[in-house]
Amino acid sequence: MNDQQLETVLRRSLSQHAGTVDSGPVWAPDAEELTQHPGRRPVAWWPIAAAIIAVLAVVGVVVAIRHLTSDRRHPDSPVIVTRSACTTNLPPVWQNAIVAGTHTGQDLLGGGPNGEVVVQRHVGTQLVTALIGADGSTRTILELPFDGPYKTGNAVIDRQWILLPIIKWTTTPQTISRFDLVDRATLKVVQEIPIGKNPATSAPALFQNHVYWVQQAGARGGGSVIDYDVARRTKRTLAAGTVQDLIDSPLGVGWQDAAGGAHLVAGSAPDRVPGLRGTHPQLVSNGHDYAWPSGTGIVWYSDATKQTIVVQRVVPDGGGIDVAAVAGPFVLVRVDFNASSSARIIDTRTGTATILDSPGGTAAGAGDILAYSAPDTVVLHTDRLPALTC
Repeated sequence: MNDQQLETVLRRSLSQHAGTVDSGPVWAPDAEELTQHPGRRPVAWWPIAAAIIAVLAVVGVVVAIRHLTSDRRHPDSPVIVTRSACTTNLPPVWQNAIVAGTHTGQDLLGGGPNGEVVVQRHVGTQLVTALIGADGSTRTILELPFDGPYKTGNAVIDRQWILLPIIKWTTTPQTISRFDLVDRATLKVVQEIPIGKNPATSAPALFQNHVYWVQQAGARGGGSVIDYDVARRTKRTLAAGTVQDLIDSPLGVGWQDAAGGAHLVAGSAPDRVPGLRGTHPQLVSNGHDYAWPSGTGIVWYSDATKQTIVVQRVVPDGGGIDVAAVAGPFVLVRVDFNASSSARIIDTRTGTATILDSPGGTAAGAGDILAYSAPDTVVLHTDRLPALTC
């Protein structure tokens, strides 16, 4: 039975039963409003009102049934937009923003969820590690002798802590000697986390008051995942001897084995986007926006819009692409083609890609702030810049 047939049956049933009503509620008469004129027959209003109410109820049922039927037939589906990339020169306003955002002599070490960045610079006889806020304010975190054996490695930042690897650069290869845990509120080192006799072989991950890293497991070739509990100041081994690399995102931490298999350590899978199917190797996220490589292009997804945008052919066939950072609708990528490398910012709203001076190995995105090293530190407030268009 379709919707029209159902409505016809309900209306016929109503008409048959409306005439059988012979009683109803009685209201106290209002002498002023219900006074009848001479010669007119009094009108009984309650049967008519009851019939009208019944008709409205039937119509409501029909509309509700139609609505439910429509929802069953046409379920919501994710919005996917596909664009072909186009390349253009960097607009003057972007060029000016990059010049203004370049801090000569500073190396970018990492970025935080509120748009702040950690940098390292040479000041006199000291190697200074500092925090630059989204408003441009600068505060010193750590000072080391410039000619000493140690320097600060790439930082990991969350809303409570800043984790600084302390690298012994005079060894070959360079090794991480310890991790300094810095309180975000005071910028004081509150813990020095020892590595142990075997060197760490990966950048650390900081997740829910735990520090994770991969540590060399002797001469067997594989590594072990080490879990350090910040609150208890205890350390344990989670996986021994078979670990190749650590993978992490704002969602969780995992590790990869020699065959490329992923194993979850904490939180949710760092190669999955909430609400989307499948895994996404090399996923990069700032906690709200997500981007990952796909063939010769990239895919972008936003928690705010629930929209997936595919930008195809950012690099010609045969080229390679790596996602470095994401900030709002902008994605920073590194591309390789014909033995040459370059960096590009992609505006996913238009599919436009523009070539930058090649950034170094560090980039970060948070909200509307995109930062990278080229080799000096560049911090861009993308919400203050126009969209990129071809």
